Amino acid sequence: IDKHSFDVESLPTHLLNHAKVWEHAISRLPVRGVLSHLRTMAKRGFLTNESSPVLGKVLQSIRDPLALAASKLQPADILSVIAQVESCWEHPPTTAHRAKTQSPNYVKIPSPHHSLITGLQKMLVSSLSHVPKVPCSVVICVDCRPTITKGCWGLWSLKAVKAMSLTILALMKGGADITLTTLGEDKLMKQLPLNTTDTVETLGSRLEKVKGGVMDPALLMRWAREGTKRADLVICMTDSHAEVDREDLWTELELYRSTVCPVKHIYMALSSKSLFPTVANKTDPHMLDICGWGQDSTRIIQAFAKDCF
Repeated sequence: IDKHSFDVESLPTHLLNHAKVWEHAISRLPVRGVLSHLRTMAKRGFLTNESSPVLGKVLQSIRDPLALAASKLQPADILSVIAQVESCWEHPPTTAHRAKTQSPNYVKIPSPHHSLITGLQKMLVSSLSHVPKVPCSVVICVDCRPTITKGCWGLWSLKAVKAMSLTILALMKGGADITLTTLGEDKLMKQLPLNTTDTVETLGSRLEKVKGGVMDPALLMRWAREGTKRADLVICMTDSHAEVDREDLWTELELYRSTVCPVKHIYMALSSKSLFPTVANKTDPHMLDICGWGQDSTRIIQAFAKDCF
């Protein structure tokens, strides 16, 4: 590898069982390549021990600020990797998978050393500076009921609250002026604190502790209209709540637009595969529903806010 610049992708599978191969290969891989091979290395036990030379090479790669900048990795890319590492790349706990784990031939991937998670979390924080700048004014309402800790559709090991927290922080780092709210158990809108020093963990922890009520998008729009809160975009974030008074929401949106300012609306159901019927009015091009979690979610929101589609 050192002499002839072999790429790890071109090596026979049996050679990947040798730590020495990975030690020499990692330094030739871009950061994206290192992240995509974490499962392969972990499966062979190369990321379990703190003294592992392979783990050392991986940490060296993900700590390199120049390599991170060149990779153009977005925070959502790294959060997805963190969720997979924390779950040891386990499949969703379906009946079929549970049966598979009972097989005597089933081998669980060893848990990587905690320094890998720590390194990835620091990498995520650094990657926030790579979020494209899209200045706009955004009102976000988060469904803070206990179900906020459910997994996301598309990545079951990622809690909805973490996906929400990352989306909020990424939009803020991209220049959005955010008003963060929730609907309390008393059916009153409450504004929540949001700091520039927040991380996915700190913001997620605060959201989990909030005693929230059932989300009501129409009530949110009424609150924003009566308080003359000007916004380019309003986002409702929930795990899977779909019982929305759609007609009332559409009416409140039109009232807001006629009395305050033009506004777009996004309804995010992170634990849902789909919404039926849709919350968005199909005749209104300024409404959008987003279901599940994807690494492009933040970029879709920014593009929608700036009339890119």
